[in-house]
Order: sequence, then structure tokens, then C-alpha cells
Amino acid sequence: MGLLDQNTYQGGTNAQWADYVDSLKVTPMSFTPMDAAKFIAEATPIIGDAMAAKEIYDEIQKPEPNYGLVAVLAGASLIGLVPLIGDAAAAPIKKVARGLLDVVDRVEVDPNALGSTFGNLKLKPKPDVGKPYKMSGEKIADELQDIPTAFNFLNPDQALPVGSKYTNIKSQQPNALRQHTSEGFMSADTIEPEVGSISDLYGKNVMAIVGDPTDRKTVTHFNGNRLLEPVRSQAGFRYSDVDGQAYAGDITATNSKINEAMKHDNPYFMSTLMGEVSGDFAQHQGDMYGQMWKQKQSGNNAIIGENAKKINNHIKNMGVPKIIPVRDINGNILKKADGSNVTKSVTTRPFKDINIDIEDPDAIYNAINSLPTGSQRSYFLKGMDKKGLLDMGAPSVSDARLAVADVNQIGMDWGTVGYRGFTPDLEKGVFPTTIENSTTYNTGYDKIGNAQTFLQGSRGIPANLIYRDTGALLRKKGTGGGLLMTSPNYKVLESSPKKAIQLIDDEIAEVGDTFLEIERTKGRREALEYANKIISGGYGLLSR
Repeated sequence: MGLLDQNTYQGGTNAQWADYVDSLKVTPMSFTPMDAAKFIAEATPIIGDAMAAKEIYDEIQKPEPNYGLVAVLAGASLIGLVPLIGDAAAAPIKKVARGLLDVVDRVEVDPNALGSTFGNLKLKPKPDVGKPYKMSGEKIADELQDIPTAFNFLNPDQALPVGSKYTNIKSQQPNALRQHTSEGFMSADTIEPEVGSISDLYGKNVMAIVGDPTDRKTVTHFNGNRLLEPVRSQAGFRYSDVDGQAYAGDITATNSKINEAMKHDNPYFMSTLMGEVSGDFAQHQGDMYGQMWKQKQSGNNAIIGENAKKINNHIKNMGVPKIIPVRDINGNILKKADGSNVTKSVTTRPFKDINIDIEDPDAIYNAINSLPTGSQRSYFLKGMDKKGLLDMGAPSVSDARLAVADVNQIGMDWGTVGYRGFTPDLEKGVFPTTIENSTTYNTGYDKIGNAQTFLQGSRGIPANLIYRDTGALLRKKGTGGGLLMTSPNYKVLESSPKKAIQLIDDEIAEVGDTFLEIERTKGRREALEYANKIISGGYGLLSR
């Protein structure tokens, strides 16, 4: 390696390091120093150390391994295998040992899931140290109660209270937002976006990226109660406010978006807002709900006895829909006229094998973190959003959703655009995310310069004002393209990079900026009226 004395490191000889590792043998598991080193090596990819596990394996294969070297290469302090080593003096060693001193307490281990690859290890993100905040749901509701959503504008007789969509429990909907309070610290690593106008985008090919309405902050309290452990929310679109990152997602979808952008001149990515419960997919929203259960079950009002058994059974029996192909009597998949499969929806019980007892304060948190996918996490939270559970004293899922929500996006319409935008750094390309980038998604990409916002004084631009051509096609098909977002319309923006792209010309620039100006000077209702007429072709614009 050339960087370290082969006999000593951080004040200890190789023999001393070996003796120390040997002293940590576990009974009855009987770890040897080699076992311990192998443990570190296998944990390295999970923890995210910069050094490859191969280097560690190469070292421990030697007749006389340098255990001090192994400890540093693997970031052994991350798993408490060696004591805190203090600041590393040499620059090359800093590169290897960076950030080790503040992460010992961030390692989570499920003792019931030990395996040969130690996949039970999880490293929590660093806590935030930014500006403190207090979120008052009642204050937000008062500020927004006279600002119509697109749905309320189009359906005044069926108007929904602001914040009602944060829960599926009808009796809770009128006050879901008003009853909520939470507090904590805003993230210290964000940079305020630049304020732009749609005309600034003239000549750019704007592409849709979707994201949930969660914020970038650390939550320490909800409804006046301190969490036993703070929850770091890593954000939806405020993710792009952090230097060195712009967006993160699944590797396949992320690559598809970037590859499409490379085919066009002047690509530009603009946010499209997902629905209020979309954050259920995110790790931090699951963590928030799990921490609320920890707090509940550690207090004087813990759910025990018969009610605890009922909730345990409820969890095991929560249903999740699954689309499967329909087969004939011979087992052949039936086909539609267009060649696609005939399908049907069936109900599965993916949580039936979870070993859970909610009388344990950690049970719900551990259950959520044991789920293999964001989709299962999403179904788990939706399955817990039930009145019967609230009546038995269970924490409210809506409180978990609101606690990590970006207050600036509460009350915004599903499918609105313009909250964030940026020019993707195509030269840098995609890269694997780290624990500090995202705990939910594995692939990210960066931006050129800072992110922008187009919504100063606005509650969001209707998507089909910007995606003119896509909207026109959807209206022709009768599947969307209007003021109010539809599922087929959203799916195009979410999943079809080739279709969810729009060259910004004079017409779109003028209409977009006019909408924003009307909202700033006359109000949201007048702006929505303008947009509705434009989209329907009443002004003779965008009707093609």
C-alpha cells in the first residue's frame, strides 16, 4: 500500500491490534481475529467505505495480516470494533478514515438477522444542525383556506379541506393538518434556489421529474412530544438544493431519464409534484412513523394486552394488491387484441411472516426497516392509516406524513410544476448514492450551477400549461391534458421520458409567465381560471 508502517498504526503495533481484536471474541459465536476482519470486510460495501472490500480480503489472506490496516480500511470504528482513533494526521489516511469519528452512534444492527454477509447493518445519516423551526398546522391551514386547489376550483360543491389528503380516514381529514405540530432543525447543507421565469427557459427542452412533497430537515418533536431519536428527512425536491446533487431515483428510471436528456439540445429538468401520501415510499417517512411508535410504546400510555394483539394481527393481515396475468385452463397467458397480457388484481399478504409484537417499543420501527422495497414500505404505512388503529391509541400516519412535509408544498395540487428546476450535469453522469445523499434511492445525478424555482408567490403551475404538446395529445385521447391531473396524465410525466418533454417557445414562455403574474397580482383563483381557459383552447393558444 505504501501509506502505512506495516508494524504500527495509530500508536499500536500489529500485535496489539491483533490482541485487541482477539479480545472482542463473542461467546458463543467465538469470533477469531480473522472472523472479525472478515466481518469488517463483508460489512464494508453496506456501510459505504471508500476502500474496496477486496483490499481488506487481500490483507487478511496474508500469513501475518496487519489488523490495524484492516481496521482503517474497513472503517472499523463504524461498527464499534476498535476504539475511537482520534484525528488522523496524514492526508492519505484522512481520505480513508474520513467521517469515522461521528458515526459510531449511527450504526443500527438487528441482532435477530445476523447473516454471513452482515446485511443487517444500517448506517443512519448524520443529524442536521441548521436553523430551528416550528411547524403549526393550524397556522398553515388558516393561510391556505381561501386559496383554492384545482379540484376545489373545478368542484366548488365538493371542496375538500386543506390538508385532507394526508390521511384516508374521513373523520380525520377535516382536521388532519390543523391538529398537527412538529419542530426540529432545517438542514444546514441547502442553498436557496435562484428565482427564475419561464421565459428564462426559452429554447430549452424541459423534461419532467417527479418527486414527493417531503422536506430536508431533522424532526425532533411532533405534537409537543420529543422523539426518542430524531428523524432526518432527506427531501423530495429540496434534495436539489444541496451542492453536489440534484435528483435521486431507482437506477433504471434514472438512467432512462439521463439517456433521453443526452439526445436533446439544452435539456432542463423541472419538478412535477406527486401526491400527499407519495412520501410513504421514502425511508425517512417510514423512520418517522417508526419513531412515533417508539415514543408511544416507551411512555405511560403504551398499547398493551388485547389491543396490542389486535394490532399485531392487523399488521400480519394487511393486504397488498398485485397484478398478475390471467391464464387459461392449460396455463397459457391470455392475450388482448393488441397482444398485451390479460391481467387481474389479487390481494397478497406480504407482512404475514413478520415476527412482531408492538409491546416492544422498537417493533414497528424494526418492521418497517426490514421491508425490502419502498413499495412495501408504502403499503405498510397506508395499511396503518386506519380509524380502528387510531381508536386503539396508535400514532397517526398523517402526523408522520406532515412531520416530514415541506411546508411550502402543503396544499399544492398534485401534478403542478415549477417548484424546482435545474440543468443536469450530463458530463458527470449518474453515480451511486451514499447514505448522506439518500437512504431511499440508489442512483443520483448532479446539476450545473444552483437549482431554480419559478414559484415565488405561486402555488404551482398546472403541468399542462408547460407540457403543451403532451397535454394536447392526452386531450385528444380523452385521458388527461386538463387543469386537473389524471392518473394517465401523471404516468406519462413520471415514466415516459420521450413524451414528457417540451421545447419552450415564445407561446409557452408567455403563457407560463402570464399565469404566474396573474397569481401574484390577482390571486390563485384568477390564475386557475386563466389556465383552464388556455388549456381548453378558449384563448386560441395551446389548442393544437
